[in-house]
Amino acid sequence: LERTAVEDIWRIGKASALKLNDLGIYNARQFRAANHYDIRKLLTVTGARVLMELKGEVCFPFETVAQTSKNIGYSRSFGNPVTDFFELKNALIYFLSQACVRMRKQTLAAKNIVVQIGTDRFRPVPWKYSTSMIYKSAFH
Repeated sequence: LERTAVEDIWRIGKASALKLNDLGIYNARQFRAANHYDIRKLLTVTGARVLMELKGEVCFPFETVAQTSKNIGYSRSFGNPVTDFFELKNALIYFLSQACVRMRKQTLAAKNIVVQIGTDRFRPVPWKYSTSMIYKSAFH
């Protein structure tokens, strides 16, 4: 544990590691020896659970079977404004096909497909536009 840097501990990110470094905690051994309440105050419940895991208490149970997704999203933004209908249509078809690839990998079928388009909310435009459409499968 002395050779494992605190930022290399699962669920401890760079920001949390910096907070721990400010307390003089630089490795996993020092982290394991830290006070539970101090860690919870500093890193919230998740950080306290990681500490308890290092002390041998199971807080994150091991999942033997991966759960299948209930939702698959494929959200993308364009680098440049899209004003041509056929360019938008081709992009939507491409993104839909990529979502289908993800579904096939998990052997899933779609009940609904939601397509949503809108203007860039961070770019000043004369008028904002946003709409969505839901396609429902007849087989579910």
